[in-house]
Amino acid sequence: MRPLRDRYAADSRAQALAGALREGRACTVGACHGALPAVLLAASGVRPVITVTHDPQRLAEDLEELGVSVAVLPELERFAADDEASADAAGWQRRAAALEAFSNGAWLIASPAATAQPVPDLAETVARSRVLKPGQTQDPQALVERLVEGGFRMVSTVEARGEVAIRGGILDIFPFIGEQPLRLEFFGDQVDSIRRFDPFSQESTGRVDEAVLAAPGIGLATRELWSQLPPGAVAVLGDVSLRSRLPKDHGRVEVRLARQLEAGSLDGESVGVERLRGDLRKGLAELAALLGEVPEGRALILARSDEAAEEMRAHVRDAGQESRVEVVTGRVSGGWRDLSTGLIAVHDYELAERAPAKKRARVAGGAPLDS
Repeated sequence: MRPLRDRYAADSRAQALAGALREGRACTVGACHGALPAVLLAASGVRPVITVTHDPQRLAEDLEELGVSVAVLPELERFAADDEASADAAGWQRRAAALEAFSNGAWLIASPAATAQPVPDLAETVARSRVLKPGQTQDPQALVERLVEGGFRMVSTVEARGEVAIRGGILDIFPFIGEQPLRLEFFGDQVDSIRRFDPFSQESTGRVDEAVLAAPGIGLATRELWSQLPPGAVAVLGDVSLRSRLPKDHGRVEVRLARQLEAGSLDGESVGVERLRGDLRKGLAELAALLGEVPEGRALILARSDEAAEEMRAHVRDAGQESRVEVVTGRVSGGWRDLSTGLIAVHDYELAERAPAKKRARVAGGAPLDS
């Protein structure tokens, strides 16, 4: 999905976001539908101090699919401001791990409620993490030992957060941050490649540039998040400002992406793809009609697998649209119609109007996590 991100790199909307984030200047981009907010943020190439949205999981999955390293700061499920210790131990661990990943370059994603809950001292978390990139030298066995000492559990097959497995020159690990486990392939003591993989099928799903292996150990969480973040603007997804949703002003400039087009905001020039939903034949017919309205229009259909992509290409050929419709394997949270560029991005499941299967990560020894 990186070509989709790169397609928008020179787009004026992405450039406006980049300028606002870089300069710490307030900016609102309205009429942003589907996964377009994630695409524009990724294409801007500027990491916000933090990105806040009501659905962090959805945004994190979109950004990861677009090649951005992310860390979700989860909400504590059992927390009261007057409690010295929360019963949500797994939540504390994942919050600390997210901060470690952030300190190593990952984008920090959170809900409004998560930003208001305490965190450990950020400076104390930095030394516990490890970042690996292809080409680096690292003894895989020594890495496993360090991970196990830090709280990871050795297993034969990695399926849940906090698990690690090694076989030959392949190391599988499910970090406490990120939405999918990672597969590190070694050539001797050199990291040869890093890929995400599906914990259910165990098949690789995409190459990544780095692995942020944050340890789960935590210090005392007594610090306020906002006071520890570096200076800069906060990115917000939503029609309402973050400032109005918090009990205390965060003191930051907001760069906001909204569905509604407000007075004085930059026009994101997009609409949803509800018109395309229905049975597949009707959806493709509507897609052809929309493309007929814009001479330079193009469509990008996202398929859930390589097999589904081949099947969809056959349907596109049967509909006589192969010259203007590209089918690729990938998934983001929702399609959109870009009125500025003429691009229509839509999923195969949206054309056939069925919900995509969502796979929720589990903590080792526990139940699935919704956050």
